[in-house]
This record gives sequence, structure tokens and C-alpha cells, in this order.
Amino acid sequence: MLVSACVKQAPDPAQLRADETSLIEATATDPASAESLLVLLQERDRLIDETRSLLHQYRREMKTLNSDYDASRELLVEMIDYYNRERARKQLRFIDLITRMKQSTSAEEWDVIADFQLANFSPRRLIYRPLAAGAPDMLDTMLSVFLLGGGLMGGMTLNPDDVKAVKQRVEVSIDDNTRLAAAAKVLDQLETEVKDFNRVFTDSGERLGDIYRNHATASRQLLHTLEALNLEWYVSQFRSIKLRNQLKEAITAEEWPMVFTTR
Repeated sequence: MLVSACVKQAPDPAQLRADETSLIEATATDPASAESLLVLLQERDRLIDETRSLLHQYRREMKTLNSDYDASRELLVEMIDYYNRERARKQLRFIDLITRMKQSTSAEEWDVIADFQLANFSPRRLIYRPLAAGAPDMLDTMLSVFLLGGGLMGGMTLNPDDVKAVKQRVEVSIDDNTRLAAAAKVLDQLETEVKDFNRVFTDSGERLGDIYRNHATASRQLLHTLEALNLEWYVSQFRSIKLRNQLKEAITAEEWPMVFTTR
């Protein structure tokens, strides 16, 4: 009971949206601007849902593909490239939305609205929360900044908790000490790769938040910052594929499904 009482309850999304509507109506001095903003926010919510579904679909399909020992590098690259193109399209739509929201407000109005949105409506958090109600959300505490970025939003093949689980399954699936040591070494490298990118991704939050909050910031500045992050993600994915190939040298085709289960 004590533990349950200490757990902070997640805010009700419907109530937050109602509070956002009230804030905009109270902050925007021009009723037409307020109405325009509310329409844009509906578009934002639809885009967040679309992007969230895309992310979860990518993670599911990549997990399934990765569980196939014989999956080729070409198939993995095809999946990454497809997702990267779709991500880029949605990211441009987000940037366009942000530009139009800023154009509908004064600098003073935007400062109030942006502060509320950054605190309560992070697309990174909304997109990464699990599709199934009640499912654990390992990423939510990390992704507390606005905007998308490539990064984990890009559907990283494994996150830190995934790598930990894989390590545990390797220990019980491989009975050859030499191959076990070789697999453990590769997984240590993979864990470092994942953590390094998570650090880059998380550190980008403050920079992106400042760009979002600044009423005068042009869309090209936002795009430049995001594309630099997206490139980091893209390169990281290919390093992960290379490590996957090294891991296949230590794990047999029979052991692979036990290590990379899709359950």
C-alpha cells in the first residue's frame, strides 16, 4: 500500500487537452487566432497517433525480422530505409505544424502556450507510450522533451532493457563456454552502442526545447537540428547490423530463436 501510494499518477490526457484548450482561449487575444490554434492542435494529435503507430509497427516488424537467423542484411537495410523515409515525412509535417502555430500567435502568447505544451504534451512521450493500456513503458521516463528526432523514435532495434534480457537468455541458451564468451563480448559492444545513442538522444532534448520555445526560430533551424540527430540514429542502426552479424558467429541457428524471442 505504501509503495502504491507513493507512485505518481499519470495525468489524464483528456483533462490535459481540456486544460490546453482553456489556456489557449484565455491567452490568445484574437478569437480567430485561438480557433486556428485549436484546429492545428487537432491535427497535431492525429499526427502523433499516426507516428506512434508507425513506431510500434516498425519495432514489431524489426523484432520479427531480427528473430529470423537467416534474415539478410539487405532485408534489414530495406526495413530501416523504409522507416527512415516515413519518419522524415511525418517529421516535416510536425515542423510545418509548429511553424503555423507560431504564426497564429504573438511572441508573448507563444511563450505561455509553449511552456504548457513542453511540460505536458511531449510527442516523444506520447509516441513512445505503449499501445496496450497498462503495458510497461521503459522509455517514458527518458523521453520528456518535445519533438521527434530520429533516435529511439526511429525504432531502435534494441533498447537498454532489451539488451539486458538478451544477455540473460544467452546465458541459458549457449552451453559452450567459448561461444558464450564471444556472444557476451558482442552484446557488451551492443549495449554500449545503445547507451551512447540514448545519451545523444536525451541530450538533444534541451536544445530542441529551446528551438521550439523560441517564437522567432525558423523551421530550417529546427530541421537542421533534427536531421543531425536522425543521421546519428541511421549510422547507429548500421553499426547494430554489423554487431548482429558478429553475434551470429557465436550463436547457432537452433539457439538464435531462444535468444531473440518475439514474445
